[in-house]
Amino acid sequence: MRKIADERVGRHLLFVCLPADGHVNPTLPFAAELVRRGHRVTYATSDRFAAAVTATGAEFLPIGFALPPGTPTADSGPTRYVERMRLYADLVENGYQALYQWAVAHGPDSVCYDMSTPPGRMIAERLGLPGIRMLPTIAGNEHTRAQFQAAGMSGPERAALRPVWRDMRRLAVQHGVNTAAVMMAEPTPGLNIVFLPRAFQPAGETFADDFVFAGPSAMPAGTDDGWQPPPGEAPLVLVALGTASNRPEVYRAALGAFGTADWRVVLAVGEHLDVAALGPVPEGVVVASVVPQPAVLRHADVFVSHGGMNSVMESLLAVVPTVVVPERPEQKVNAARVAELGLGRRLTAGELSASALRDAATALLGDSPERAAVRGFRDRHLRGDGAIVAADAAEAFLARRAVAV
Repeated sequence: MRKIADERVGRHLLFVCLPADGHVNPTLPFAAELVRRGHRVTYATSDRFAAAVTATGAEFLPIGFALPPGTPTADSGPTRYVERMRLYADLVENGYQALYQWAVAHGPDSVCYDMSTPPGRMIAERLGLPGIRMLPTIAGNEHTRAQFQAAGMSGPERAALRPVWRDMRRLAVQHGVNTAAVMMAEPTPGLNIVFLPRAFQPAGETFADDFVFAGPSAMPAGTDDGWQPPPGEAPLVLVALGTASNRPEVYRAALGAFGTADWRVVLAVGEHLDVAALGPVPEGVVVASVVPQPAVLRHADVFVSHGGMNSVMESLLAVVPTVVVPERPEQKVNAARVAELGLGRRLTAGELSASALRDAATALLGDSPERAAVRGFRDRHLRGDGAIVAADAAEAFLARRAVAV
């Protein structure tokens, strides 16, 4: 094993991340904090995030891979599982070799890799480097398996998965790594950084010290593009279902629920939805593909969300209770946790209507129990900065590894 840099010297960390907002965004404050402490960070992802990466002070390295066009499938069973495995294989086919050659040439001291990005783990294994896994969502172990299954995260029959396994084994042999590294399977590395607090993690007490629940980081001042709320005194509701969403039925229900003078409304409809599919938009309703969500939440009274973990954490930081309308299985797990902790309400697809949405949002206004619960959760569990916690954990882990070798 190559000895890593002396613990008193700034290290060179290679970040490798799936090019998706929900995966990249939680890690950017972590990268910025490492740079602030004098470390060198090279961040590999797609060109879409180049500006955001360089703003942290990190060096941007294009990964040569972009997510397929269109929106992720809402299927939560075997078909989606196979598609996810094929996505991993595509990442390896299209991104690994160039990254590996870069790593050989530039000699990073450690690899920080997203939980869904095999090339990072493969490079760490092949070069004998300390690997740090970054998780932007709920972590899994034997104690959480039942909750994921209840949300619809079921695996395929062996026959359906057999061709994918064959491809994974071929890639592992081709690149000289274990099949587990290509499939992002267990065992986990020596450090797993989870960008949510342990109190939000189901069965959080069952995870050992190699899991650090850093929590989220507030976006720095000046990143909101000067956003200002619509004029007026009515309650402000933000409706945002993620940049990859294409669920016009939810936005139509929101217009029916809130498109009156009793509400101020901001709809962030994502990159794929055709606004014409919404029908007539009442005057005064703000419709945009993307908004600076933390800035909007600072003014919002209620948040209607898909339940992505970034959105959940941002709502807690802003002390805004949420109506969660989940679609994908991981969002259903998050929505269940929001409801269990009393931080908001959830509506299933079968329950969704304008009246149900309006009733749920109205119940969260003012001094509601949910708002008090959100405030209490933030004050007890989000007092620190996740980037600082993550950087402390990374430095301690690498210092231990330096002593060990």
